[in-house]
Amino acid sequence: MTATIANNAVTYSKMQAMTANKLLGSGATGTAVSEITLGTGLSFSGNTLNAATTGGTVTSLSVTSANGFAGTVTNPTTTPSITLTTTVNGMVKGNGSTLSAATAGSDYSVGTASLGTGILKSTTSTGALSIATALDFPTLNQNTTGNAATVTTNANMNGDVTSIGNTTTIASGAVTNAKMANMAANTFKGNNTGSAAAPGDLSAAQATAMLNTFSSSAQGLVPASGGGTTNFLRADGTFASPAGSNYRNLVTLGTDIPSNSTANTLTDITGFLFSVTAGNTYRFYVIIPYTSAATSTGSRWTISAPAATFLNYTSRYTLTATSQTVNFASSAGLPGSCNATSLTAGNVAIIEGVIKPSVSGTVQIRFASEVSSSTVTAKAGATLEWW
Repeated sequence: MTATIANNAVTYSKMQAMTANKLLGSGATGTAVSEITLGTGLSFSGNTLNAATTGGTVTSLSVTSANGFAGTVTNPTTTPSITLTTTVNGMVKGNGSTLSAATAGSDYSVGTASLGTGILKSTTSTGALSIATALDFPTLNQNTTGNAATVTTNANMNGDVTSIGNTTTIASGAVTNAKMANMAANTFKGNNTGSAAAPGDLSAAQATAMLNTFSSSAQGLVPASGGGTTNFLRADGTFASPAGSNYRNLVTLGTDIPSNSTANTLTDITGFLFSVTAGNTYRFYVIIPYTSAATSTGSRWTISAPAATFLNYTSRYTLTATSQTVNFASSAGLPGSCNATSLTAGNVAIIEGVIKPSVSGTVQIRFASEVSSSTVTAKAGATLEWW
């Protein structure tokens, strides 16, 4: 079993008794603690260590003049107060240990208060200052900055800015786009004031207003159409309605359209519609390729339309590879039910007819699948014409 004395456990009473008038310590690094004998002037008084004192007394204090210094002492034998002075008159210089009088012209320059206004010059060897004259300056013959009343030799410049004599010019083609001031976003550099002026940044509207309008004799901007969907731009620069009624509007289906997932529920074919105005007569022709999820899934193809004074149309679509379903209708939404079969591919639906609406509105091409969740798909590339 190992036993250890804990820190602070050894009290003074547990320590070894010492010889009288000794101290504990070590006189050298790394040596054991031992008794130390008191030296001269040291003694004990009970538990107090005393040191004998020795010294002297200052009886009088004075200052000796030397190295440029002098001084006086007040109360030299009791509480002295020393005042230092210097024996040097005039400008003082020092060398690190001694003060002496400085010499004008070599150690310092004299003041300039008595001189006139101008550029100072210093005289070699004496250091005397005076006002410089024109003869004190060399002739200027180099590139410099600032202004001069008279230039004896001109320094011609080259590069983006050129000069001959005192005339400077920006070289042709030197001002690149990067060197020009920044422009506001979406603007054009120009002058729309109607007279000579510095260029400015013009908005699109300001630039457009300055350009010619297209006409029978001039190139230019397309004139305002006035709105609408049927007018066209003529060669004379005007918009007008087509003459007669022998033109057609054409829409081509850009993406496949699937049927509603609920049986016999009509779906609009996106983009296959046209506006009609009450009292006008319109003709329409639609041809739609389509697929079916199963041969046992039929379909129906029809239109929605506003109330009409006259509406007649046929809707025919594939039944088998050699037969079709044909419907003749005088009301929108017919037939009301689907046929019973289709081809999985190679089907075609055709709707054509005439309408004279009694109120303005929209004619929309629509279709449905016979069977829920058995999709019939109108294929991209189908076309709608009306006129």
